[in-house]
Amino acid sequence: ALDRDGSKRIGFDEYLKAYYKFASPAEIKELMLWVYPPKEEEVVEQRKLSDAQKAEIKSIFVLYDANNNGLLEKKELFEALTASGYDDEEIEEMFEEYDQDGSHAIDFDEFC
Repeated sequence: ALDRDGSKRIGFDEYLKAYYKFASPAEIKELMLWVYPPKEEEVVEQRKLSDAQKAEIKSIFVLYDANNNGLLEKKELFEALTASGYDDEEIEEMFEEYDQDGSHAIDFDEFC
């Protein structure tokens, strides 16, 4: 039977194994790579912010920084974003994403 994995479909790898009966697993893998090459990682172009954009982001940062210590702590972010309509899970995900150094606070460079 060609359908070796029981999926009721014949995958390309199953077809190759049937057609090339004496091919080793490494050879089948090589053939698969010819047809399905590994996806290249997409290079994301880093954009530069204009001075006006930086100033606007800085004003938002300062607004959210309730205790004026130059850092956004999780509590401050929760207070600011809950009022903007975000739920706790979304805010937690954002905080984890932007707290790049794991300091439990977001500085302006991480925010920007």
